[in-house]
Formats: sequence, C-alpha cells, structure tokens
Amino acid sequence: MATAIITEAGDAICANLVSGLGGTIPKYLAWGTGSTAFSKSSTALSAEATTTNDPGYARATATVTLSTTTYTNDTDNFVGTLTAGAAITITEAALFDALTVGNCFEGASFTGVALATNDSIQFTFQTVFD
Repeated sequence: MATAIITEAGDAICANLVSGLGGTIPKYLAWGTGSTAFSKSSTALSAEATTTNDPGYARATATVTLSTTTYTNDTDNFVGTLTAGAAITITEAALFDALTVGNCFEGASFTGVALATNDSIQFTFQTVFD
C-alpha cells in the first residue's frame, strides 16, 4: 500500500471546490510505468499509460463516496479499476480532474505490479480531511 500525495494543484482544486468559485471533482484515474517518485510538485505521472503511447489504455472514472475516519464524512474515497490491454508493469497511479490531460490532484509511486493482458487493478484513493 502506497501513501498518496496531494499535489500543489490538488490543494488548488480543494480551495476552488470549497469556495464554490469553480473546480471539477478529481475523479479520473490514470496509471503509469514511470520511475520518477511522485511528489507534492508533480503535475502528471512520469510515464502515464495512455491510448496514445500504450494502445488500449485510457483513464477510468472513479466512483466517489464519503466515509468516516475520525469525524462523520471526513474522508473522500475514489475507487476505480483499470484493465491492461497488453502486458505491462504499473508503478504509479494518480487522480485527475479531467478524462484527458487536466490537473493532477493526488498520486503515488509504488513497487511495480506486473500485469498480463486483461489483468486489472482496483485502486482506492482515500483523502482524509482532519
């Protein structure tokens, strides 16, 4: 289990949504094969698997729910599944506010998970506001 990092753009997304002045819910899940560690200043995955560079891969729309960690409804849960179109080793995942490109809300790097064609990974991002 990797610890996700909310990015600088993620902070701005939260501020926009809370203020009511704009913003889009970051519910689009992407994965990648990069080797650069995810950080607070990351704006994208280091090597996102996309339909352009890895045919068969596209972002998934996560299901968003609330749960309780410490206080009622203090946790956002983003759950989505991505399926491999071919053999690939996944080393990173992130949430964006758009189906393509967009702002990176949060993400994580992790030890590679080798997948065969049609294997899938269900990702769960939990953002706790405490």
